[in-house]
Amino acid sequence: MPDQALDNVLADARLLVVDDEASNARLLVRLLERAGCPHVDVAGEGETALALFQAHRHDVVLLDLHMPRHDGFDFLTALREALGEEGVVPVIVVSADGTAPSRRRAHELGAADFVVKPYMGADLVMRVERLLEFIRWQRRTSADAVRQRRRADLAEDEIIARLEEATRLHDGPTRGHTERVAALSAGIARRLGMSAAAVRRIARAAPLHDLGKIAVSDAVLQKQGSLTDDQLENVRQHTVVGAAILAGSRFPVLRMAESIALTHHERWDGTGYPRGLRGEEIPLEGRIVAVADVFDALTHVRPYKAAWSRKRALAEITAQRGRQFDPRIVDVLLELAGQEELVPAAAESAVREAKVERETHTTVFHPARPQPGFVGNIFRRPSVA
Repeated sequence: MPDQALDNVLADARLLVVDDEASNARLLVRLLERAGCPHVDVAGEGETALALFQAHRHDVVLLDLHMPRHDGFDFLTALREALGEEGVVPVIVVSADGTAPSRRRAHELGAADFVVKPYMGADLVMRVERLLEFIRWQRRTSADAVRQRRRADLAEDEIIARLEEATRLHDGPTRGHTERVAALSAGIARRLGMSAAAVRRIARAAPLHDLGKIAVSDAVLQKQGSLTDDQLENVRQHTVVGAAILAGSRFPVLRMAESIALTHHERWDGTGYPRGLRGEEIPLEGRIVAVADVFDALTHVRPYKAAWSRKRALAEITAQRGRQFDPRIVDVLLELAGQEELVPAAAESAVREAKVERETHTTVFHPARPQPGFVGNIFRRPSVA
């Protein structure tokens, strides 16, 4: 509720009187000064009034409607645009035109109150004081909300940082993978036209896509040979485990991270895991990270494979367009590659580090036999010579 304190809210306020009739303006100024407001500016028309308001950010404006050149309605329109989402437009209309259409239009344009001339001085002062009290209360509660949001943001940041650190416990030879996947996911999201807030959210959520791997032993994750069926099933459970760890959060980033952890191994054609989702049943963030994750896995060294060249990785991902991956996201990846906007490609340096690319020893998808092969599941290992 607005503050009911009896202190003189006018004493620290700065007001603006807008009226083309000098005598009316002087009357208002004297009234306000006698009530205890020493800071009152005057403008004779809307354009001058707007310039004064932008310079001094007055607490309340007392506005006549009908003036030459820019009238009160013009001023209200411009003021609302200038204030944006800041809240209540601090305007009390003081006009001889008390007709219903004028009242309605003024309120639609954001005026907080409407006083018809001739008015009682005490009544007008009371309305100014009440509006000032409301604005003061609104500013205080807004500041409290900002502080609370900041505390929540700091708590969210700490939780995410600690979870990211947990995912790095098993990094080993894949060090840097989560950061690269996050950067590429954000680039894809931006190119898809997602909002700036959504791009930031996916950049922060994507590093947690493999959080569930903390439940998988290093011996399995770093095994150089093919995994047994039991080991493969154990690894696949990282999607469910990661989502379970992240489930139930009140933070939007962690809710998106839960979605990504659960769905980044689903396939566009419905043959992925853990739930066999198909097409747009898979959340967009999961479809984006699926592409970024596989691209980075292909172009970097793993215990069971050499790094692929970027060209070869893009060709393989293109081959899975409409099967494993959302066609639209594959197209965006190719656009980014064509404009050299992929994550600074350690892909190419990784290929240089690996002197021989063991292409003949790598298992990939057979076009006629959709199955969890190398691209769809990075845990289906290459054969070992």
